Amino acid sequence: MADATGLDYKKILRIHMIGELTKASCSMFGAWNTALGDKNGLLQLRALDWNIDGPFQNFPQITVYHTSNASTEVSFINIGWTGWIGSITGVNSQRLAISEIGVSFPDDTFGKESRFGIPFTYLLRDVLQFDRTIDDSINRIANAHRTCDLILGVGDGKLHGHMHM
Repeated sequence: MADATGLDYKKILRIHMIGELTKASCSMFGAWNTALGDKNGLLQLRALDWNIDGPFQNFPQITVYHTSNASTEVSFINIGWTGWIGSITGVNSQRLAISEIGVSFPDDTFGKESRFGIPFTYLLRDVLQFDRTIDDSINRIANAHRTCDLILGVGDGKLHGHMHM
C-alpha cells in the first residue's frame, strides 16, 4: 500500500494500530438455533462504538478479496474503510464471520498484554483469509501471541448456527 500511494510505510502501519489503542470499543451479539424465530441458523452482529465525530464513518468500504490460491486461502469480504487492510468485521466464503469487543476488566485468563505480537485486526483478517472451520479459527486465536485483551467471536454458518468466543 505504501508503494502504491507514496505514503510512508511506518505512517500506514501506525494508522492501522488505532484498534490497538482504542482496544476495539465495540459491541457484539450472537444468537443461534433456538434463540431465533425459525429455530435454525446464526445471527451475528458487531457494532463499532467509536466516536462518530471521527473521519472513519465518512469513508466506509466493503472490500471483496478473491483468492488466487484456493488450496491455502479463502475468499472473503472485509467491512471497513478505504485503505483499511485489517479486519474488525467480515465473512468468508466458508461462512465464518468475525466479531470482537473490548474488555474493561480482564481477569488472569487473558494473560499479560504486550505490544509485541500480532495486532487483533491482523489476527481476525487471518481468520477470514485462511481458516475454513471454527476449529481452524479457535486454533489460530488460541496460539496467537496477542497484543491486547479482547473477546474475539467467530461464527460458523455451516454448523447450523454456532459461535465461539
